[in-house]
Amino acid sequence: MTYPFQARFPFLKGSLRPSPGTALLVTSNSAFFSAFVGSALTVALPALGKEFSLNASQLGWVITTYILPMAILLLPMGRLADLAGRKRLFFLGNLIFTVTSVLSVLARGPVLFFFSRFLQGVGASMISSNSAAILSSVTPPTKRGQALGINTAMVYLGLSVGPFVGGILISLWGWRLIYLVTIGFGILNTLLIPRLLPQENLKKGHPFDLTGAALYSLALFLFIPGTAKLPFLTGFLLLLGSLSLVPLFLFQQRRSPFPLIDKSLLRGNSLFLLTNLTTFIHYASIWASSFLLTLYLQNVRGLSPQTTGLILLSQPVIMFLLSPITGSLSDRMEPRILASSGMVLTTLSLASMAFLTPSTPLSLVVGSLLLLGFGYGLFSSPNTNAIMGSVEKKDFGFAAASLGTMRLTGQSLSMSLAMVVLALIVGNRPLTQEASPQLVQAMRVVFCIQAPLAALGIFTSLSRGAVRKKDTLLPDPLSCEQENRRLTFLPPPQESLCRAYPKSLSRRGRPQHNSDLTGKKRRALRQPQKDSSRHPNSPVLGV
Repeated sequence: MTYPFQARFPFLKGSLRPSPGTALLVTSNSAFFSAFVGSALTVALPALGKEFSLNASQLGWVITTYILPMAILLLPMGRLADLAGRKRLFFLGNLIFTVTSVLSVLARGPVLFFFSRFLQGVGASMISSNSAAILSSVTPPTKRGQALGINTAMVYLGLSVGPFVGGILISLWGWRLIYLVTIGFGILNTLLIPRLLPQENLKKGHPFDLTGAALYSLALFLFIPGTAKLPFLTGFLLLLGSLSLVPLFLFQQRRSPFPLIDKSLLRGNSLFLLTNLTTFIHYASIWASSFLLTLYLQNVRGLSPQTTGLILLSQPVIMFLLSPITGSLSDRMEPRILASSGMVLTTLSLASMAFLTPSTPLSLVVGSLLLLGFGYGLFSSPNTNAIMGSVEKKDFGFAAASLGTMRLTGQSLSMSLAMVVLALIVGNRPLTQEASPQLVQAMRVVFCIQAPLAALGIFTSLSRGAVRKKDTLLPDPLSCEQENRRLTFLPPPQESLCRAYPKSLSRRGRPQHNSDLTGKKRRALRQPQKDSSRHPNSPVLGV
């Protein structure tokens, strides 16, 4: 693909050759700044409310207008990326995110600001649905977990430093400085993507299921606000409208020759199905914990926002430190073992939070958060590695998008559960220290529901099948092309496999497993090749 500005700026045509390391650099940069702006903006809510004259309910739409388009478009964008090119959509997502950040800086009223936030969510859906897919497609299977772990760690780094750095930026020049920093990251990535990501060989003749995408997006568009409006009548009506679209969507998918959701991914693929279900359960059980603990520490314990932020920071710091390690471990052992261990720690943490009282020592609160951080860190990277290993390379975009959709819908359900319980127990009372008994009671009820839900996630995580290991017996074509420019996370054994790759081709041009070769062919495999790149079936990387 040739980008318009490359004609005017020849140095952008790719003097650096794409590799797994350069892909990791670009995707990690996007992961960091998209997470950073989201977490930093939460600190800016009071300043936004003052400048745009927004009440508490309207301030909630600062977050909702970003999350909603991201949630409803993740799956369609993942499928579109598999058909039209992940590099194209990833580039377009970064460009939209950067341009809408400029619009946010220029906004002088709430209409333009909310419009830019909505479009920013659209760009974020293109970024989020492609990051893991791009990394998985260019990284050897034996090092996929490590690369995904580093990428996940950058998300947690953005979430961790966002509130702290955001507070500093706001004190210097207001909330617009957050977007100015984001614009810098966005411009850098927009310039690097054409140079550092490889070209893709796309298959023609597979149209995009626009009708299915529209029905799916409309159903989620009604579902997410509906859960937020519970237990009021509006919420039930929105959920009813969402559920009424499900049979229509399923009927359309069965009749479509090229459906949005490939039926082959659902038939007999327990790893794909149960990994998505476990992801939904995981986020549905833990996401509201930070929200509830914020209310507990400030309204019940009387701590300042700064002290509350420092206490809550302990969880994402552990997640940031642990994610690269667990991602690397998931390349050496079954990801479901690590992810299930994380669910065990998550269950124990939520169960301990169910016993919090107004007099619980803060050290125990921090201990519960650290335990939750360890559980989260053990779960996230191996779980992503598991779902990317459950599908073929052509479906990486859809797999990454389905994982993101389960994450966002789980988060929505978790917050809805917390809001319903608060509405039933706390009611219309102001969230002050006078309402502390009711707030603590509501918080304990939520954790008593979420702890068994997390325990169910242990079962679903252990029940999924093993990640396919057959693709690790053969070299990845991209890594063979990049054998002479390997980075640290491309293992030395890959080199010997690459030398043997042309000899292991069958008459049909497909690799054979070593167990299928005769003794004569096995001896030929042990002989180093003089120039394997000249073999007619050798992979060629388009720059």
